[in-house]
Amino acid sequence: SLRQAFDQILADQTPRAKNECVGILTSENRRVWSSVRKVMDSESAENAASLRDIDSALFVLCLDDTEPSTMEDLNRRFL
Repeated sequence: SLRQAFDQILADQTPRAKNECVGILTSENRRVWSSVRKVMDSESAENAASLRDIDSALFVLCLDDTEPSTMEDLNRRFL
């Protein structure tokens, strides 16, 4: 079930890089995001595969671990 899948994801204790939040990049200006995406896509096969998965998904659920400190920051996260 989706609930079990989300619980597994949230329970995963694999260390993550601090700058691993791809979702926030989509709120950037399209020209900037386009340039960043090209770099990410060409950096590694893993990045390219991840971007293909995102592009082909029906929806994407971001589980970025952030703590917005202002309403503006919160709104940016939701965009």
